[in-house]
Amino acid sequence: YSFGAENQTTLTIIDEDEFLSTQIATTEGCLTFDHFQMNGNINLDGLCGFVRNELALPSNGIDPPEVVSDQFEFGDLVAFDHLDDHCEGCTEIAAEAYPINQSPIPCGCRDFVLKTTLLPCLEKEHICDPLLVYKDIRVCCTCDIRDGIGPLN
Repeated sequence: YSFGAENQTTLTIIDEDEFLSTQIATTEGCLTFDHFQMNGNINLDGLCGFVRNELALPSNGIDPPEVVSDQFEFGDLVAFDHLDDHCEGCTEIAAEAYPINQSPIPCGCRDFVLKTTLLPCLEKEHICDPLLVYKDIRVCCTCDIRDGIGPLN
């Protein structure tokens, strides 16, 4: 802990991965537009505020990121059907199965930014600023186009 000029308690976080971890919550092996589910774990003792998540397209360097989902909870099953308009190309693509292609071959992937906001405890908003964490994530139309490895989108 360190104490600021106004005797505020502050903390310095060296590595964001130490207090926010995210994991894919589906058995598909990746995040998909029609079956998006991400788990998250906040490892901060005493956190009494709320957690807010946003999913946005990456910034082009001039404009701010375009938010495509302004709020979802970790663990919720969400569908972003309005984003998968480019997925039609994946329905006609297949790849040779194992042993030719040993690893899954995803299709129709797009990069996004997950913005997680840790809000201060109620009635403490005037002395504590929200803590913002950004993580790059990838969402795909389908996780594996190898022929015979499950349903193709």
